[in-house]
Amino acid sequence: MSDKKPLEDMLVSEVLTRWPQTITVFQWYNLFCFGCYVASFCTIRYVADVYSIPLPELLAKLATAVSSNSSRNPD
Repeated sequence: MSDKKPLEDMLVSEVLTRWPQTITVFQWYNLFCFGCYVASFCTIRYVADVYSIPLPELLAKLATAVSSNSSRNPD
């Protein structure tokens, strides 16, 4: 993940477009960001805050999904 922008400041839609395998992380938390029309306005940090998910935990699961490049369970 060598983006200029930190992952937590990326929009959900950017993350899902660049790394489709991260959909499993959103599913893990029962979030339907991948089908939400406001995903192009919400950052990962915002999602963590709104849904009371610890940001470091969410970032770790997303990083695992990105590095695994697979659709397996993020846990």
